Amino acid sequence: MINKLFITSQIQIDNNIKIPETMPDIGKVDEILSEICIDRKYILKTPVGESAEGTHVNGNKIMVHWILKQKILYIAVPGGNLHAFDAEFEFLNGIILPLTAIYIPESICDLLTVAGRIENIAYSVYDKRSIMQNLSVALEIDKDLYEYYFKSYNLSKIEPLEILEKIDYQEDE
Repeated sequence: MINKLFITSQIQIDNNIKIPETMPDIGKVDEILSEICIDRKYILKTPVGESAEGTHVNGNKIMVHWILKQKILYIAVPGGNLHAFDAEFEFLNGIILPLTAIYIPESICDLLTVAGRIENIAYSVYDKRSIMQNLSVALEIDKDLYEYYFKSYNLSKIEPLEILEKIDYQEDE
């Protein structure tokens, strides 16, 4: 068996799921079915060094806009009937890219597939109209594929300052 290596961003999420007003009060959670859908991704240039939080940053992140889609099944009170509803939550997180602090073309980002994986989910009834949940999520990029595309652009042999001089940075308005 071959073990694949991934460039990973670990995310902890605490959120509150509200029961829709048209649905009865919750007594007990039966099950929460969850799926991660990657909506879009783009390269973000970052400073090089250490962030305020103590994370080493090397000049590039892939920012990932993703959606957590859930189907919540619960037992209502009074009555004990099973009910279900859908919920969606949007997130934006970054994956710090390894190897270099040079400019990475957007075309590499377009070639890479970002996968989302739920590692753990815990939930409890907070009150009769809401559920508290805690999720551990991993956003992953295949490290071998990233390195292949990186080397195919022959960027690893170019000095960072040479690339930075060629970049026409545009200010966001």
